[in-house]
Amino acid sequence: MLQSDAQIRSNLLNKDEKTIEFLIEKYHKLLWLIVENTIRSVGSSEDIEECVSDVFARLWRKPEAFDPGRGTIKTYLCIMAKSMALNSFKTLVKNYENTAMQSFEDANEDTGVEDVLAIICRKESVNELFDIISGFPEPDSEILIRRYYFEEKPSAIATKLSLQKKEVENRLYRGKNKLKDILLSRGLTI
Repeated sequence: MLQSDAQIRSNLLNKDEKTIEFLIEKYHKLLWLIVENTIRSVGSSEDIEECVSDVFARLWRKPEAFDPGRGTIKTYLCIMAKSMALNSFKTLVKNYENTAMQSFEDANEDTGVEDVLAIICRKESVNELFDIISGFPEPDSEILIRRYYFEEKPSAIATKLSLQKKEVENRLYRGKNKLKDILLSRGLTI
């Protein structure tokens, strides 16, 4: 089923199921690899599959977003997969963070009022830090999250993101300094 990108777009706009089935068959493995590379440290194979399925579902729901004049269908799907995988990564990190905090709170149920206030302050700080880091450009955001939330080594991060270890270390250093400046500007102590 050889089709031009313009024909693929036209078929998708007309809700041609054979076209979406063709795209799924042709690009599923590629998108799986892209998503897996991004979320494997925090997600399961079900999370990866769900993200890949969401890429095709979005294409089906909004085929007009694909513009053959800006690139091929393959490029469009790859970019969408990476973007959705990063969103999924951030969601999975937040879920992990909330679960970890809940476990911590459950383990400290019999604490006094002061301890509960300290727990709430720590949780707010963790959430605020995550929100700040999530606002950093990629790959800085992902590098910082992988290093400080999941305690991955710089060499492992470099391998997963296809970067040099030194570049990861430099981005970590600059990211920490940027985070420090943001926290100081908000009047927060470090």
